[in-house]
Amino acid sequence: MIRPPSGDPSSTPRTGVEDVPVLDGAPHVFLPAEVTRLRGELAAAIEHTTNLEAALATNRRIGMAIGILMATRKIAEDVAFEALRDASMQRNEKLRDVAEDVIHTGTLE
Repeated sequence: MIRPPSGDPSSTPRTGVEDVPVLDGAPHVFLPAEVTRLRGELAAAIEHTTNLEAALATNRRIGMAIGILMATRKIAEDVAFEALRDASMQRNEKLRDVAEDVIHTGTLE
């Protein structure tokens, strides 16, 4: 049972359509198909945001590993990244997993 958002709680309940006020003050009626479409778009946006947050966290961890290699081997950033990438390919492991190993052990070996 859905009640109008600003209506009297004792008013007649409605089902199947949701009234949502818009900027000009006039209500807009969202039909069930529109609600379903909008929910799908929201779910896709949430998934995209989650993926971006994971990518950002992974990028930071890879950056930490590069910094560790730069400090321990006294090498430039691009050389450290190449070493990390090469180890990833040789081990057939994801770059982020190799980076985690470097963070925990301080070395690529």
